[in-house]
This record gives sequence, C-alpha cells and structure tokens, in this order.
Amino acid sequence: MRLVVQHAMAPLACAGLLAAAPVHAVRADEETTAVVFWEFANCALDRDRSRAELMLSAPRNSDARKKATNDLAIKNSRCLKDGGKLKMSGGIMRDTVAGAYVARHFSRAVPADFAAVPEIYTEARLAGTAEPEARLAIGLRRFAECVARKEYPRVAALLATKPFSDEETALFGQLGNTMNSCIPVEQGTKVGFGRIDLRARLGTVAYELAAAAKLEPTNA
Repeated sequence: MRLVVQHAMAPLACAGLLAAAPVHAVRADEETTAVVFWEFANCALDRDRSRAELMLSAPRNSDARKKATNDLAIKNSRCLKDGGKLKMSGGIMRDTVAGAYVARHFSRAVPADFAAVPEIYTEARLAGTAEPEARLAIGLRRFAECVARKEYPRVAALLATKPFSDEETALFGQLGNTMNSCIPVEQGTKVGFGRIDLRARLGTVAYELAAAAKLEPTNA
C-alpha cells in the first residue's frame, strides 16, 4: 500500500454526513463543513469536557462509545450556529473532538513521551487484515502514527488551527518532509487523500498515542 502525500492538499469529499436529518448550513461545501465540525468540537470541549473524555476513552465499537458519542452531540446541539443540527458519522465526530482535545490538552507532549509505547497500528495488524477498505484504514493510521510520533508538537499545533486557514496550510507544509518519510514503500495501490481526511486521522491517532502513554492532560 502506498499513500500519495502530494495529494494531501487536494479536496476530499466529507462522506461522513448522514442523511437521517438535514444539515443546516449556509454552504454545503467541504470547507464550510470542516469548519463547522471544528467549531462544534471546540465548543463541546468548552461546555462538556467530561462527556467528551468519556466518549474518547470508551472502547472502540462498543455500545458505551456509541452512547457517549450520541449524548455529546445531543447535549451540545447549541454549539451549532443558527440552531442547526450537525449530523455526521460517529467516527468523524470522535476524530474531530480527539484532534481538538490534543490541541488543547496534549500540546506539550514531545516524541520522547512515546518512546516506550508499542506501535499501535503494526505491520502485522495490516498483514492480518484482508478486507480492502479495512486495510486502507489501517494503512492510513499507520502513516498518521508515524507522523505523530516524529512530530507530535507540530501535529498538535496543526490541530489547533482552523481548517483550511493559512496557518493550517503552513503547518502542513512544515510537516511535508516528515510525511514523505512516513510513506510506506510496499508495492500496491496508490491512494490519494485530502487534508480533511489527513487531519482527522492525525487527530485520532495523536490522541491514542497520548492515551497509550498515559499522559496527564494539561490546560495549556
């Protein structure tokens, strides 16, 4: 599997929107959507940090995580402008909140903090996955883990920026060499991905690394 990092700034459709209820927004383009998600995540952390922490710490694919995710969205619906209802997949919501949490509470972490943490998304885990979509997801998270381990402070700074802002673009540029060094070299399908997808994966994997290292959140 090979990831094509040169496409990281290309647009990526945000497929996480659910059709179960309407999304009330001025524009439906992905930039607006990304900003709405980011603003919601930061507002929810301001209002409801403990419930956000409960969601992030709940076991993957568990009923507890699904309930915590739903509760966080419902209890913080006022975080949406114009009284709109944000509808997205639970995965996108958690990734966005995880990134905001890293930016706020793990920004002082450094690569040395993770030296003793075993690799989360291992080559063996990838090799043991046959389904193409699942292999892709693990491959992208392996890439994100490599970047986060090498450049954690810069990743946290990136996650603090507004999506599609000049500051975000600059930090993606600063991460360019590291991202290139983390591209898997195995033969296989080339995969392009956009900044929304990359940012989401960096956020959730950076949070997982901090949790695995048992780092204490700060208020910096």
